[in-house]
Amino acid sequence: MAFYRGARMLAAPSLWREAFGIVAAEAMSHGVPVIASRIGGLSDVVRDGETGLLFEPNDVDGLATQMRPALGQPGALPAPRRSRPLRAQQEFSGEAHMRRLTEAYGRALSAGSQEGGPKRRTPAVL
Repeated sequence: MAFYRGARMLAAPSLWREAFGIVAAEAMSHGVPVIASRIGGLSDVVRDGETGLLFEPNDVDGLATQMRPALGQPGALPAPRRSRPLRAQQEFSGEAHMRRLTEAYGRALSAGSQEGGPKRRTPAVL
């Protein structure tokens, strides 16, 4: 928490397609604006122009362009700081994750029962 308390922004210039942009969600949960690569889970966590800013991976000039206003003028990044923690809590908390996981399993079970149930497979032999 102390790390985020004094941060003006979090830059996440990832080149890898991460499954989930946890560092962005953590920063947002502390009210820290996020500037991230438009790749993998980061582009799902950060809503461009709403909860942060995105730039193309490996584009140093794009990152600099997005960072410049925030460095010169605190609060220049999109969305009021107070809304980020709420969104992070609503969408990325353990409870939210369990709710989405339970819903996904429910949909899968429902689809399986409509198709006559799950199909048995012969185990692979190594």
